[in-house]
Amino acid sequence: MSYHSRNGLGGVEDRLGLAAGVAASALTNPYVPEILCRVRQIEAANAKPPKAIVPCPTTPAVFDSLGLRKFMPIARAYVYAEQRPWAYPVMAALVVGVPFLLGYLAGRSK
Repeated sequence: MSYHSRNGLGGVEDRLGLAAGVAASALTNPYVPEILCRVRQIEAANAKPPKAIVPCPTTPAVFDSLGLRKFMPIARAYVYAEQRPWAYPVMAALVVGVPFLLGYLAGRSK
């Protein structure tokens, strides 16, 4: 059984080591450059007047230690929708309309 004191230096050293490990894995993560580029794209799309959008290279699906791979499709879709304002009503119509259409067709066939 191990004992860690809250007031001892062991806790501080452990936390600093953990922070250094997280920082090192964040700097070497293959998805970090794409995330930074996506943030720049969102800033350019929301600027008044809109600035030119710089294309971002997409990172292939590789293992990363921070779990950013699962977040990337959401970030890419959000950037796409921010660059094209018509995408929000189209997605809302699809999310609402497709289930209604399927229900209508299922009810009509009986």
